[in-house]
Amino acid sequence: MKYAVTMPSLGADMDEGKLLEWHIQPGDVISKGQLIAAVETQKAAVDIESFRAGTVLELVGKIDDVIRVGSTIAWLEVADEDSATPAATPTVPIAPTPTTTPTTLTTTPPKVAASSSAPLPFTVGRAVQPVWEQESRYSKA
Repeated sequence: MKYAVTMPSLGADMDEGKLLEWHIQPGDVISKGQLIAAVETQKAAVDIESFRAGTVLELVGKIDDVIRVGSTIAWLEVADEDSATPAATPTVPIAPTPTTTPTTLTTTPPKVAASSSAPLPFTVGRAVQPVWEQESRYSKA
């Protein structure tokens, strides 16, 4: 299967990059993560890696070309992912369906005895006076 290698975005503000050097040639067999090219951005020169393993078919980008992010810079021949054998595909076991029906819990709130002599769980204090109404220690004349 033919796979397009595109110019990656190497920064939040990167729109294009200048191709400085190829580390691969047509016919090379490359692995995932292998360095394939050096690209100059506005801030630095960065090596880019291959996201797929395969054989290099064609180098589209030329040295010193300014290439927009997302544009094709090379073509690879990669193994078709859909042709994986069923044994190699991991399977996830399906959970058995429950044979019992779930029971619903019904709860009623506890009854609270109304008692006027019971102490309150908090103390009642005086109301707080707003700051603008308080006397400031610095405003005394």
